Amino acid sequence: MKSEPDAVLKIPLSTTENSKQNMHLITVVNRAMYGECSARQSDETLEMLRKKALKLGATAIVGVRLVPVVDAGITRMMAYGTARVETAS
Repeated sequence: MKSEPDAVLKIPLSTTENSKQNMHLITVVNRAMYGECSARQSDETLEMLRKKALKLGATAIVGVRLVPVVDAGITRMMAYGTARVETAS
């Protein structure tokens, strides 16, 4: 088995918070039914992500991804990204 270098093992892998860098991974799932995957579904999912970031006090969201999730023939939309929260110095 290949072992990882010590530096790689020290990278924080929390999916909720990295307080040293004021970064938060945030995720939302739009469970509304649209019939077909539409631009409206994507827009509303991104708006949900933006509102969640604002609640955290984020000034930006980077690395945003939209992921369609198909379950029993119904398409839902998931979005995730990293929210950057600025702190006063």
